[in-house]
Amino acid sequence: MRILILGGAGFVGPHIAGQLAALGHLVWLYHRGKGERRAESSPSIRHIYADLDSLRDFRDALRQLHFDTVIHMLAMTRDDARAAATVFNGFTGRLIVAYSQDVYAAFGVLLKKETHSGDAPQRITESDPLRSARYIRGDDYEKI
Repeated sequence: MRILILGGAGFVGPHIAGQLAALGHLVWLYHRGKGERRAESSPSIRHIYADLDSLRDFRDALRQLHFDTVIHMLAMTRDDARAAATVFNGFTGRLIVAYSQDVYAAFGVLLKKETHSGDAPQRITESDPLRSARYIRGDDYEKI
């Protein structure tokens, strides 16, 4: 499979890229180059150095690479998600948008917008409670 990871050189992306490459997939990391020291090194992993804000500018070039799957690790706003959907609509088999754990109540506690009784969770799972307080990003985008 041909897989593109948007924001692929940051916190989680290199681990995903390494696992996918180990499974025999050809992986591209789309990133600014600032986290490259953390990016996996493999002949199956290639790099596209660009800012996420430039995604639309590279639309035609990215479409020509014919990705089977695009994994978006940096959809921090509604516009980020829409840009990826616009660029890859009809040109990839699957677009996966990874959400961060900021939808969970534990994040609300971290921001001091919510209270928590008992011990702080050691690990957050999908079944943990969601935040009750809204956490609006710049464009009125709430991930919950």
